[in-house]
Amino acid sequence: MAKIPNKVLNSIKEYIQILNKNGVMITQAILFGSYANGRYNEFSDIDVALVSDQFEGIRFNDRNRIRKYKFEINPDIEPLPFTKENFTADDPFVREILETGFRII
Repeated sequence: MAKIPNKVLNSIKEYIQILNKNGVMITQAILFGSYANGRYNEFSDIDVALVSDQFEGIRFNDRNRIRKYKFEINPDIEPLPFTKENFTADDPFVREILETGFRII
């Protein structure tokens, strides 16, 4: 597992707190992509899978609902929302996130 910069971890945790305060209770958060595998650079975004019962399961709508809050913390955060029902290892992309990602909560 790659060493994740504290600035990145703190940004994600603050973002989750803001979402929770605004009625989107996050039950799982997993950092994936370049930061999780140690291949990040100054231009990398912060890919984070978020699971919540408040998501409706239409990714476009769910993303629009939570995207605005990232600008209060770090515009490089790229949230990817999932419902609990959609976040299963049956989906190859989710399986990769679960196998290679770094669990925040």
